[in-house]
Amino acid sequence: MPDRLRFKNVNMKRTELRKLVDECYRILGPAETAEVVDGVKGVGFQYATRGGMTIAVGDIVIPRTRPLASSLRTRPVDQIDRQFQRGPHHR
Repeated sequence: MPDRLRFKNVNMKRTELRKLVDECYRILGPAETAEVVDGVKGVGFQYATRGGMTIAVGDIVIPRTRPLASSLRTRPVDQIDRQFQRGPHHR
């Protein structure tokens, strides 16, 4: 942050960020405001990527009563394949 806007003792939510950008623009002008906004964006991305999560196959619970994939089909695969082989005009 530029020295004239260095310290703000508030949580920076959307409204506060808008006020900061407005104040920066009025005091420092458009060129320096663009640099400040890029810096704030960079800090946001830096800390947003530190909160990543991972998942492993062992974390997934498979219910014992899961339906079989074949019972979900409305038509047998070979019937669909035959229709595909004949083309769109032979259904």
